[in-house]
Amino acid sequence: MKTYPGVLSQTLQNLIVNSVEHAFDVHSNNEIVISIRRVTDKVIIEHKDNGKGVSDNVKHKLFDPFVTTARAAGNSGLGLHLVHQWVTNVLGGKIKVNFKAGETVFTLTLPIEQQANDDNSELN
Repeated sequence: MKTYPGVLSQTLQNLIVNSVEHAFDVHSNNEIVISIRRVTDKVIIEHKDNGKGVSDNVKHKLFDPFVTTARAAGNSGLGLHLVHQWVTNVLGGKIKVNFKAGETVFTLTLPIEQQANDDNSELN
């Protein structure tokens, strides 16, 4: 896969931190599963957690800036907004989220061959 490794790493880190800070209760059987597979000219990355889910009033604006359920804890509400921006604008992919009982799944679909955005970029 030819992509921006720093951006991809930060994207996955933000998804993991989001699960840890928002999805999980302290004393539950918390689990995050990240799977990666190739489908023709795409890479599919799934980030799945078994947390408490997302409230209905937040689901439709999950990727909007400054949306957080934990502002009192110091969260800015930019984590998933940045994830969406990086996936769609920098990595040239798509992101979707599916909610099921006891499960939230973020699916990233990325091209195998990323096109450089400028001549000074670190594409590996």
